[in-house]
Amino acid sequence: MFLEIILIMFGLVSTIYFITMLITALVTKKKKLKIYIICMIIGIIITFVGYLKIPIQDQSQIAKNSTTSDMEKETLSSNIVNTMLKINFIDNGDNGCILLQCGEKNILIDSGKAENIKEIESALKAHSVDTLYSVIITSGDDSNMGAAAKIISDYKVQEVRYIDDSIKSNSHYNELEAAVNSNGLELNKIESKYQIGDIDVEASDSKDNIKLKFSIPKNQSNLKNMSFVKDDFNKTSGISGIKHDVSTSCDSEGNFNVIIKTYTK
Repeated sequence: MFLEIILIMFGLVSTIYFITMLITALVTKKKKLKIYIICMIIGIIITFVGYLKIPIQDQSQIAKNSTTSDMEKETLSSNIVNTMLKINFIDNGDNGCILLQCGEKNILIDSGKAENIKEIESALKAHSVDTLYSVIITSGDDSNMGAAAKIISDYKVQEVRYIDDSIKSNSHYNELEAAVNSNGLELNKIESKYQIGDIDVEASDSKDNIKLKFSIPKNQSNLKNMSFVKDDFNKTSGISGIKHDVSTSCDSEGNFNVIIKTYTK
């Protein structure tokens, strides 16, 4: 690039100089006209050669660079997502559901009430949720499963599980089962332990509460950040319903644990 600029500068200076000398020769009627014309042409050629040597980026190259830049942004965005663990409390007055975002997997624990579906889906959108990997229903309370059928239909859910058989006596059970079947899925009970990708999920049902434990193995230790977010809407004080408690810990083996307890207020 430097050599090309030198050629252009030299060519321009030479061209201007010999044009000046040519004009002077014409005015004074000197006999060096041919020499000045030849030198002027050489200067023009040198300038033109220097110009041609400068690399010009064509549209395809610009598009390629733009695509590369977009891919780099996408990779950066993906890396940020893969290093985040987010626990979002979506509160519809009864602590209706919890959204667990681990890397690229979105897991919804309970669904909230049917009448609050618009607010719940707005909250999911605010957390950049287009699809849900899993929906887990802890019990048959309306606060836990009322909106489940609609959410399963709207979010391309890949698996649906439940913990307590009380869901079968809920008025929304038939529509829940229909939504699950419509997605080509099965409604499976969590008997003890299973996996969502590399995450171990364990459920237990006691007299006082229902507990879900998510164990993220140490090979997922690239999770650098954790955030807790609470979304409030339609909050009513003193209302009875379901409450979720969340606790986190790291065990001696380096596994990260998220424990969610559900119980009646």
